[in-house]
Amino acid sequence: GMVSVYPIRTNPVKSLSLRICGWWILSQPFVMLSGVILLGPLVFLIWYATRGWPSSSQVREPRVDICDDDQVSILTAELPGVDEEEILVNVEEGFIVSLETTGERKYATTIPLSESVIAATLQKTLRNGVLELRLQKA
Repeated sequence: GMVSVYPIRTNPVKSLSLRICGWWILSQPFVMLSGVILLGPLVFLIWYATRGWPSSSQVREPRVDICDDDQVSILTAELPGVDEEEILVNVEEGFIVSLETTGERKYATTIPLSESVIAATLQKTLRNGVLELRLQKA
């Protein structure tokens, strides 16, 4: 006999009920809230397992501006949440300034200067989370 082939259609009733169900979840604050309450900690645990605690492990690169005049190089770096005693500054080979922090918030960067400076003249001041480094030019 003849085999009749029907085009496969999605069941309209089924897709409608799914759509209504989706709207129902969105329209029920309690259902959404319980979903968030259940998923939130799970997401955080997965994040914690893969990345570690948010603040301590990530090393960020601070924003640095360099202002030069004839005698002095002034570097400003944005280091929010850092204490002055946590900041380590090194001047390598007279023209590479490396900066890192040892506290809860970790920052690190290396700044090449256009002219060499005298490491011994380094002055650092921290004001409102902005570090200023002054170096006499060689």
